[in-house]
Amino acid sequence: MEYSTKTLWRFKTHEGDKAELQMVGASSQGAEVGLMAWNISLGDKAYRALLPERDFSNKLLAKFILHFRFCPEWREHFRLQTPEYEKVEVTLITGNTFQVDLAIAGYVSALCDQGFPVIDSRQGDPLPYGRTAMLKFGSQIPPDFKQAALALGWLNIDLSVEPVAPRGWVHEFNQMMHLLLDDWVHGDVDVTGERYALHREPLPFIPDWPKLPLEAMVEHERKVRKDIDRVNRLDTRASFQDLVGLTSGRDRYSRLNLDQLRELLVDDPFIDYLEEKMVDDSALSRAFRWRLRGLQLDLILRKAKIEEMLNYRDQKRREEYRQQKAMEMIMA
Repeated sequence: MEYSTKTLWRFKTHEGDKAELQMVGASSQGAEVGLMAWNISLGDKAYRALLPERDFSNKLLAKFILHFRFCPEWREHFRLQTPEYEKVEVTLITGNTFQVDLAIAGYVSALCDQGFPVIDSRQGDPLPYGRTAMLKFGSQIPPDFKQAALALGWLNIDLSVEPVAPRGWVHEFNQMMHLLLDDWVHGDVDVTGERYALHREPLPFIPDWPKLPLEAMVEHERKVRKDIDRVNRLDTRASFQDLVGLTSGRDRYSRLNLDQLRELLVDDPFIDYLEEKMVDDSALSRAFRWRLRGLQLDLILRKAKIEEMLNYRDQKRREEYRQQKAMEMIMA
């Protein structure tokens, strides 16, 4: 991963609205352990993207901001929403009353009437990344309901029952929670939990990148040229951070393979020199692209050396992480 001392970015969407991105370091505990957060405010809307800290790079962040600005439908994937639901009053045998979300009010009322008081509840959101459904019992749980919840891994030590949903599947797991409640009301609980079990792979933290509109490409290439001009002016004074922070994203050269890049540079007197200095074809392709974008030769070599060092470090850390996870599985 890379490191950044900057934590706040301000920008405008292509619609002209001001946005602000706040980067929060990785959590050390809870469900989001090891995940850093990008919290974005856009008018009265809030967005949030999570990312494993080890995967962070300035290039990835720049790419995210560019797509966030120009791709409104993709942007909504990260929208934070907290729907409000109609509530109804449920009366306990004792005469006490409390408010319950409408969608689960009948189930909560039936549980309370049969001697299984519910002290807290939530119907859950019909959203992939919303809140999970939840029931918290006061002292006792119906035996068949409890057995199914245990089999599913949904029963917590505080007598709450809540689906454990992989990332991006909250809405489907909430439906299974409602099915379990409905089966209990009708005396037809599958105590093995199989009827309510879903097998889903967590969705990616960042969904597939959509194609950027031409307007975004033109603006981005203009920014890259400006960044390159600034670093070229610094010349030998360009710092490690200047070179690491110099990113290209997608431009006219990004999709060209090595042969196509070499053809564009056929008259460049330094093409053989670059081929001699680069460690592999991948590094050579990157060097050719920076040459075509206008970065000075000595800065291309320095940037390539830095990237080689960072890639080695990242590979080493990924290997250490895989070994750690393998050891944890063995110990478990």
